[in-house]
Amino acid sequence: MKKISLFFITPLLIIPGYSKTNNSSVYSLFGLGDLIPGTSVQSRGMGNSSIGLNSTQYVNIVNPAANGMINSRVTHITNIGLYFANTVHQTFSAEESGTSGGLSNLNFWFKINDRWNTSIGLSKFSEVGYSASGQTTGKGTNDVSYAGSGGLNNIYFGQGIRLWGPLSIGAKLVLTFGNIKNSEVLIDRSTGNRFLLNNSTFLVSPSIEYSSNYSLKLSENWLNIGLIYKPLQRMKGARAQVLSEVDANGMELISREVESTGSYSLPGKVGAGVSYLTSKMTWALDLEFNQWSQTNIEGNDLN
Repeated sequence: MKKISLFFITPLLIIPGYSKTNNSSVYSLFGLGDLIPGTSVQSRGMGNSSIGLNSTQYVNIVNPAANGMINSRVTHITNIGLYFANTVHQTFSAEESGTSGGLSNLNFWFKINDRWNTSIGLSKFSEVGYSASGQTTGKGTNDVSYAGSGGLNNIYFGQGIRLWGPLSIGAKLVLTFGNIKNSEVLIDRSTGNRFLLNNSTFLVSPSIEYSSNYSLKLSENWLNIGLIYKPLQRMKGARAQVLSEVDANGMELISREVESTGSYSLPGKVGAGVSYLTSKMTWALDLEFNQWSQTNIEGNDLN
C-alpha cells in the first residue's frame, strides 16, 4: 500500500521536467483543458470580437441575430476554419515545446427568406494535450510521468429573425460533448515495478444561447450593437478509472471503477458588443462576463 500511496502524492513532489511531444499546453492538465474561442476565422482576425460584429459577407457564429446584413443575393455560405499553434514552456531546469492544430469550426449558413436565416455547425470548445515527466522527492526517488488528450466539441443550430426594421433576435441550440483522458505512471526504482492510473471522462450536455442585434445606418456607415446571454450549463456523463501494477510477472489489475458523474458545469455568460463599419474599415469591441465562480469542475476549486 505504501507504494500505491506514492502514486497519489506525486503531483505535489514533482521536480520540473518535460518531454517534447505534440500537444497544446501543459496547462491543459487543469479542468476541461485549454478553451478554444468559438468564433469564425474572420472574428479571430478581429481579436475574437464577434458579439456586435455585422457583415455583408461573413457569418457571425457567436451571435446568429447579427447575420441580417448579409448580401440579399447570397442564399448560403460555408465556413471552414483551421488553426495551428506552437507553444514553448520554460522553467529554470527544463523546456517543453509542442504543437497543436486542426479543425476549429465548420459552419453552414442558409437564408430562409429576407427576415429569417439559419445555421448549423461544429466547433471546438476545449483541447487537452500535455505530457510531463519528472521525479518524486519523497521516500526514495521514483520516476513519474503524466499525459492527457481529448477535449470537448460543440454542435450547434442557430436561428436569426428580423423582428422589425433594425432589430433582430436569435437563439442557438448547442450540444457540448467530448472525452478527456488522463494517465499517470509511477516507476518504483527500487523494484522496477510500474503503477498505472488511467482516467477517462465522457461528458455531454445541451444548452441554449439567446442573442439580439440592433443595426443603425449613419450616413454611409453602420453602427451595430449585439447582446448574448447563456445560463449556467450543467454537464452529465460517465467516468472510468483503472489502477494497475506491472511487475516482472506482467500486469495485475488493482482496481477499476466506472460511475456516472454530474460534477461538471460550464459558466453562464452575458456579453455585449459594438461595431462601426465604414467602406474602408471595421471597428469592433466586445465585453463578456463568464460566471466561473458558480461553476464546478471536478478536481478544481474555482471559488
